[in-house]
Amino acid sequence: MEYLSTALVLIFVMWLIDKHNVWKQTGKIALIVVAMAVIAGASIYGWAKYRDWKAERAALIQEEKHKAAVKECLSRIHGKTDVFDEAACEADPNVQTTEQCWTKPDAKTGVQFDRNSFKNLNGTPVPRDPNEPCYPLAHK
Repeated sequence: MEYLSTALVLIFVMWLIDKHNVWKQTGKIALIVVAMAVIAGASIYGWAKYRDWKAERAALIQEEKHKAAVKECLSRIHGKTDVFDEAACEADPNVQTTEQCWTKPDAKTGVQFDRNSFKNLNGTPVPRDPNEPCYPLAHK
């Protein structure tokens, strides 16, 4: 039923065009409308492709920056502590390491503690007192 009503309207419009003999003007208008539709469609398609390319390029640049930050993190913490590894730098390239700071070795047993790993009973880290001296790790 919809097709029939559309066909009837189209037939009526064509009859009016034929009656008033305006085929050339109608053809020019139709050609202009089609050309504008093609230009608009191509512009929208091109803009969408450009937007996707730009987002992909930004993602690649971000990935390169992250790789450089991880590399810098690994070189910064290398040898300073044994708890950090590549996974820690991958998770957070801005992770801050603390210099190793050991307690004075016990005279009898030689036991030392890492001052940076002290925690209270709730499990939160206790900051070390900067006035207390740090000792090198004594190997026996």
